[in-house]
Amino acid sequence: MYQPLADKVRPKTFSEIIGNNQLLETLKLMLDQDRMVSLILYGPTGVGKTTIADIIADKYPLNHFRFNASTDNKALLKQIIETVKLYHSVILIIDEIHRMNRDIQDYLLPYVEKGQITMIGLTTENPYISVNPAIRSRVSIFKVKRPSALEIEEFIKKIDISLLDKEVEIEDEVYHKISISANGEVRTAINMLEIL
Repeated sequence: MYQPLADKVRPKTFSEIIGNNQLLETLKLMLDQDRMVSLILYGPTGVGKTTIADIIADKYPLNHFRFNASTDNKALLKQIIETVKLYHSVILIIDEIHRMNRDIQDYLLPYVEKGQITMIGLTTENPYISVNPAIRSRVSIFKVKRPSALEIEEFIKKIDISLLDKEVEIEDEVYHKISISANGEVRTAINMLEIL
């Protein structure tokens, strides 16, 4: 099975993520002090929201589950919540939380409120508009910003091209043009590099 380059080079630690230094420092402090809270990460596509959630889930000593608000249903959420009875507390990563219907949000609410579920919601939409106020009032909200073209250029220059099973040399000008054309999306820059 073919594994995209963007997945191969996905950061495994906060220090490997570019941009958003203040946010990452805050999250690292929460993890180090064992004080992770439910949160929503919002921002444009390709800026690292999922990567940040994965690192938190990997580093924090709780079982974790994924729920996609676009495709998954309440029955799956009930199954996940059943595991709370086994583990007392879990991390739940919710992709596209802005698409979660009110019925499911209301069902989830008491578990988030009691801390039985540490929720990490991910969205490209402004949660102050798109997420149920009851959920919103029980989480911390962080905006994930686009990295600069320079930060993207430095990141893609470090990518080991041999991961593509090709021997090629890429001039600095090409990296520069990719980083500008990516419009602040790291994943787009990696995809462009892979195509080249």
